[in-house]
Amino acid sequence: YFTQEKYIGDIHVLLESALKVGVKGAEEWLNDQNAGVNKLQEDMEIHARGVTGVPHFLINNHYQLSGAQPPDSLLKAFKVAATVADPNGDTQC
Repeated sequence: YFTQEKYIGDIHVLLESALKVGVKGAEEWLNDQNAGVNKLQEDMEIHARGVTGVPHFLINNHYQLSGAQPPDSLLKAFKVAATVADPNGDTQC
């Protein structure tokens, strides 16, 4: 907007930009009346699970690591998660 004085709320500007950088499916997404609502709902569900940044690791739907992690931290989390029983009494691997 500031350098080319193009209005980013214009669908044609968005499609031109998407085409220029190789975003596939942009036209379909922009023409889908529910796409924005669906994306917002997905983002809210993710945030409600505690995801606030990337990368974000969710191990066995229980252990979460947010942000870049050293290999030792990931290995420790995988080892702990592999030994914990799920609510049904099964060991998760």
